[in-house]
Amino acid sequence: MPEGLNLAPGKSARASNGLPVVLVGPPNVGKSTLFQALTGVRARIVNYPGATVDLQEGRWVGTGTGEGWRVLDTPGIVGLEPRGADEAVTRQILFPAGVARNPRVVLVLDQTQLARHLYLAFQLREAGLPVVVALTMGDLLAEQGHEVRVADLEASLRMPVVRVDTGDPKSLEVLAEAVAALPVVTTAPEPPVPWDRARVEDARQDADALALRVLVPVPRPDPRVRLPLHERLDPWLLHPFWGFLVFFVAMAAVFSAVFWVAQPAMEVVDALVGSAGGWLHDRLPPGALADFVRDGLVAGLGSVLMFVPQIALLFLAMILLEDSGYLARAATMADRPLSVLGLEGRSFVPLLSGFACAIPAMLATRTIPDARIRRLTILVVPLASCSARLPVYALILGFLVPADKPWLGGVALATLYLGGLALAALLAWCVSRALPADVRASVPFVLELPVYRRPVAKRVIQGVLLKVRSYLERATLPITIVATLLWAATYFPVAGDDPVLRMQGSYAAHWGKAIDFAFAPLGLDWRAGVALIAAFAAREVFVASLALALGVTAVRDGLQAGLLASMAKATLQDGAPMFTLASGVALLVYFVVAMQCASTFVVAWRESGSARVAWGQLLGFNALAYGLAALVYRALA
Repeated sequence: MPEGLNLAPGKSARASNGLPVVLVGPPNVGKSTLFQALTGVRARIVNYPGATVDLQEGRWVGTGTGEGWRVLDTPGIVGLEPRGADEAVTRQILFPAGVARNPRVVLVLDQTQLARHLYLAFQLREAGLPVVVALTMGDLLAEQGHEVRVADLEASLRMPVVRVDTGDPKSLEVLAEAVAALPVVTTAPEPPVPWDRARVEDARQDADALALRVLVPVPRPDPRVRLPLHERLDPWLLHPFWGFLVFFVAMAAVFSAVFWVAQPAMEVVDALVGSAGGWLHDRLPPGALADFVRDGLVAGLGSVLMFVPQIALLFLAMILLEDSGYLARAATMADRPLSVLGLEGRSFVPLLSGFACAIPAMLATRTIPDARIRRLTILVVPLASCSARLPVYALILGFLVPADKPWLGGVALATLYLGGLALAALLAWCVSRALPADVRASVPFVLELPVYRRPVAKRVIQGVLLKVRSYLERATLPITIVATLLWAATYFPVAGDDPVLRMQGSYAAHWGKAIDFAFAPLGLDWRAGVALIAAFAAREVFVASLALALGVTAVRDGLQAGLLASMAKATLQDGAPMFTLASGVALLVYFVVAMQCASTFVVAWRESGSARVAWGQLLGFNALAYGLAALVYRALA
C-alpha cells in the first residue's frame, strides 16, 4: 500500500488525524488547480489501494504545522451515490473502513455553478464529515456582476466557507486556518444511506433557493452589458462545421509544434547525454565496464531524456485544453459522430487522454455509465498514439523527412495520430454493428460545460512537470533493464575492439538471425527485429535497442545523430539499404497499430473485466499491425 494512502489513524490531530486532507468536488470546479496551488511540485501520482484509479497526493505546507498536511485530490463527483468506479473510490476515501476518525474535507465549489453544486454540500453535511467549503471562480462570477454573501451561505450550510483564489497566497492561508479549526470527529465514518427520489428533488430545490438567496449583484465598473465569453464563443466552437474545423486545425498545430518546436531542445539534450557518455567512458578503465556505461547505461537513459521536450509539449497541450474549458466542449461536439460508431461523448476524453498514456485513458472510462460503451472504449483506446510512441515516430520521421522541411514532419506526425483515431473509429463501428440492436441502446449523454478560464501559467507548468516526472519514473526502469540486457546480448561472447565483428558474433545476432525471416516482409532484418521485440517491454526501448543492434557507439556527438547515420548506412544481406521510404513507413504503420505495453494489457483486463478483450487487443492489434505494415512495404517498395 502506498505510504501516502495509509488510511490508519495517526497521532497528530492537527495533522488531520493521520488521514489526508481530502479535496472533493464536482468536475471542472478548479479542484486540481487548487491542489497544485497547495502542493506545488511536492505532488506525485499514486494509486488507490485495491483499485486501479490514479490519484494525486502531495504535501500541503504553510498550514501552521511543522510538517504540513498530506492532501489528496480525488476524482470529481456530483453526489455521494457512486455511479462509477472513480466515484466509488472517492466515497471509500471519505468513509474509510476500520478507521475511528473522519478525514477532513475541503469541498471545492464553483461560484458560477452554485445552484447545481450545493447538492453535494447538503449530502456531506448530513454525513457528519468535518468540511470546509472553498469557493472558486470568484473572478468569473464578478465578471457576471454577482458575488456570494459568504456569511449567509456559511450560516445556511453550517460549514465554514472560504473564498479561494489560487493566485492569492493569503486566501490559501485563510483556507489552511479554516481546515486547522475543524473539529476532530472521532465517530467511525459510515457511508450515508442513498436518498430516495423525493429527497433528491427536495435537495435540488433547496439548492436552487439557497443559491438565489446568497448570490447578490455588485456594481460593475463598466455599465455596458457584455455577453459572457461562453455565449460568444460556443456558437462557433460547437458549430457542426466550424467547430470541427477549429478542432482539427488546433490538433494539427499541436502536433506540428511537438515535432518542430521541440527539435532544438532535443538536440541540446542529445548532445549533453552524448558528452556525458564520452566523459564517463574516458575516465573508466578500458574494457567492458566503460563500454557498458557509455553504450548501455547512458545511451539507454539518453533514449528517454532525448524525447522529454516533445513529451512535455504534448502534456502542455492537453493541460491547456482541459484548463481552458475547451475539452468539455470538444467532448460535447464529438458525441454525435461518436454515437454513430457505438460510442458517446464521454468516450472522447479517454481517447484524447490516450495521446498521453493508454493506462490513465482506460481508467478515465470509469465515468462512462454504460458498461458496453465503456468496454468498447477500452478496446479502441490503445489505437490512440500514446507518448511512448512519440520517440519512435520522431526517430523514423527524422530519418525520412528532409532537415530543411520540418513542417512536413509535423504534418506526418499529425497524420499518424489521426490515422490511429480513424482506425479506432472503424474498429468501434464494426464491433458495435456486430452487437444486437437492443444491446446497442445506451443512456443519454449529458455533460455540464464549464466556463472558459484563462489557464494559470504557474499551475500549468507544475502540471507538466508532474506528468513528465511520472512518465520518467514509469519509463526509466524498464528501459534501463532492457538496455542493459540488450547491451550484454550484443557485446558478448566475442571479445575485441571492433564493434562490427563483436556485433556479428554476439548472442543477439545468433538469436536474431534465427527469426530473420519474420521481418523480411517489412523490409527489415534481425537487427530491427530485435528492437521490435524489445519494444514489447516499453515502446521507447525501440530507440535504444536499435542503437545497440546497429552498433552505435559514437554517442559523444549525440545518440540521435549517430543512430540516424547508422540507419542510412545499414544494409540487408543482399546489399540493399535496410531503411528506406518503404520500410520506414511500414515501421510507422506497425507502431501506430501494435499494442506493445504489458501494463496496458493488465489494465485492460482489469478495467474491462474480460480476458477476451485484453487478449483480443494484444493478439489482434499486433497481428493487424504486422499485416498492414507488410502490405504498406510491398506497395511502396
